[in-house]
Amino acid sequence: MKPIFEIILKAFSWKYTPILFIGIFIFMCSTSYAKGRDTSTIAHYNLTQDKWIVSQNIDKTRPLASMTKLMTAMVALDYSKDLKRKLVLKTRVGSHLPIKEFTRNELFHAMLIRSDNAAAETIADDYPGGRQAFIKAMNAKAKEMKLSSTEFKDPTGLSGSNLSSGSDMVDIVREASLYDVIRTTSIKKQTIIETHYKTKVRSIVLENTNKPLLFEFDDIVISKTGFTNSAGWCVALLVEHWTKRAHHEPTVIDKFMSYFDGEPDRDIARGDLEQHIIIIMGAKNKSERIADVKKLMYNHINDQQISQWDYDWKIDEKSKE
Repeated sequence: MKPIFEIILKAFSWKYTPILFIGIFIFMCSTSYAKGRDTSTIAHYNLTQDKWIVSQNIDKTRPLASMTKLMTAMVALDYSKDLKRKLVLKTRVGSHLPIKEFTRNELFHAMLIRSDNAAAETIADDYPGGRQAFIKAMNAKAKEMKLSSTEFKDPTGLSGSNLSSGSDMVDIVREASLYDVIRTTSIKKQTIIETHYKTKVRSIVLENTNKPLLFEFDDIVISKTGFTNSAGWCVALLVEHWTKRAHHEPTVIDKFMSYFDGEPDRDIARGDLEQHIIIIMGAKNKSERIADVKKLMYNHINDQQISQWDYDWKIDEKSKE
């Protein structure tokens, strides 16, 4: 009896081994993916309504990578708002820029748009007392903002010891929204910096590290990505969009005047301005980071933008064709 059982088991094993291994592989991959999704930080905070929309692992302390540069920008601007002063690029880390003089404005552009690490180091080194004094000021500002999970060891985010949480990052983005330089610079899809070499002028094109989302959504007003092996793929966003104003629907006169003006009154059509902060930390790759943001944007923000007034206007326009 025993030999027969062994023969059957052996035959079954040889025949179905490939299927068995494929099944185990698929199970392991799906389990790993689900685990990765569950452990990442996904935060969506409605700043206007002061409430959490999505709050997955928002209190988990983890490396924040180049989202660090939002704090770097704030501390540097607190020190000096002079953007014309020129600084020699520091070579402590790699850069997209040549070793030359650049204005602080150019360095802010390189740091916030292309996440250039040498630009961040140069800005930090310019602080009174140098780099170490700058890092101390970063931590002092974090303490002032009561960021209990946040600590900085460098101005770039390359250090895995630069730590924060989703809830702290919401407060960092909220504070960054008060700085015009950050708002106007971080969302530029690209910047061109001209440098002189002998008699020639070299144009350096720096594209935004968050370019796909900036092209898809025009209501992003602050953007900063980040990636290191320890941090995973991260992004911090401030989104401003117009919602339907329930208490102020357009009147017949509003529609009549808008019709003859040739376009609707956008203030009436849009309604109220709402601010949303989105934080993604620890995504397993860039595609997942983008997909998480899109899910939040389309399910919780952009679907609120379509008002009956917009719909009526489109119908009116169509009837005129």
